[in-house]
Amino acid sequence: MPLTPTTRGKILISFTIASFFVAMVNPNIATALVFSVAFALLAASFLLSIFSLSGVTCALDVCPDGTMNESLCLPLTVRNKSWRGHQGALARFELPFSAKKYDEFEIFPVKGRGVEVVDCFIVPQARGLFRIKKIKLVGGDPAGIFSRVKKFKIAAEIKIYPQTMRLESLHLQSRNKIKSSTDGRTIGISGDGQDIFGLREYRPGDPVRMIHWKASARQERLLVKEFESLRLDRVTILLDSHSKSVGEDEFDNNFEFLVKTAASMARHLAGLYCHLSFITFDAENGGLVSITGASSGISRDMTELLATIKPDTARLSEPLWHAVDIVPPDSILFCLTMSFDDKVSECFNELAANGVDIRWIFAPPSGFPNRVSPPPPNRKRKFDFSNFPVSPQVVSSEMNVSRALGAF
Repeated sequence: MPLTPTTRGKILISFTIASFFVAMVNPNIATALVFSVAFALLAASFLLSIFSLSGVTCALDVCPDGTMNESLCLPLTVRNKSWRGHQGALARFELPFSAKKYDEFEIFPVKGRGVEVVDCFIVPQARGLFRIKKIKLVGGDPAGIFSRVKKFKIAAEIKIYPQTMRLESLHLQSRNKIKSSTDGRTIGISGDGQDIFGLREYRPGDPVRMIHWKASARQERLLVKEFESLRLDRVTILLDSHSKSVGEDEFDNNFEFLVKTAASMARHLAGLYCHLSFITFDAENGGLVSITGASSGISRDMTELLATIKPDTARLSEPLWHAVDIVPPDSILFCLTMSFDDKVSECFNELAANGVDIRWIFAPPSGFPNRVSPPPPNRKRKFDFSNFPVSPQVVSSEMNVSRALGAF
């Protein structure tokens, strides 16, 4: 537990040493009194600093998961095991998901044998699975002459999920036939048909016209009507993770924008009855990732995967050729990319020939902050999409996800 003088302490130490030599050279009551007062203050501050954190411990008993750019509360438990009360201190975290080098939080005075729970609010700037290895308590004397640091080793894990944007709607057009059961009867699923499928609890954002007022009055809670759907949409989301196409900025780059877009789509599709597939390459999981199934389950798997996904060396054409093999005809493919080439055009032509509705979002590195070599101002790069069966929605850091997806 190192004890170091603050800037104020260094000034007082220098003054005490100087007053000592003055008192030795010119001994009188005034010089002796000045040295005595300075030395007494220095000695008292030193002793108080030594005992400032004696018997105090801290720990993170609960480590909740968080979301990028949303407030996260870390409950820090501070215990005073001694009979003496302790003055306030600072808790210093080294958080790998924060834009700061470290975050500091004020710890209020803790009485003897007391426990204080401090809510430390942090806004994560990066996603992933992070480990917090230590916490530092910084205390000292009331005069601020000395500072004492006490370190605590902990083993806490926190998962930060990508930020998601609420999508008012996502235009899906299905050409699938009505799905039938084994005895030939149509299977009803919740959707936007004409026949009532059932009732469910009201969720924020549901239209008021969908509320079933009589049933709501009987059960004393808001219920909305769900209608039977005559379609089962098949949606595939492909995420480009080519590492050489990722922008330079650590927190605000094109790959993070596409991850946020995919996460927002997963959140929206979780409440729809559709067949969802997700294709990408992930360096964290060792290569190609291809998952498919009902949207409610796949959306959860996507969210977990997108929390830790890292760029891979695979070029965009590799997951696209996999998509050519597995994406069914008359379905929708959302292609989220950072680059393109002739092989990508070839893949798109194959998919279009199979009747796949390609919806392409293109996020070039030039549209996002670059701290290493910023692009010249007011100079936009032009891309040639004449060889492609579809034109992309080109996005940049100024565009939000809803606007990007609303173009389709």
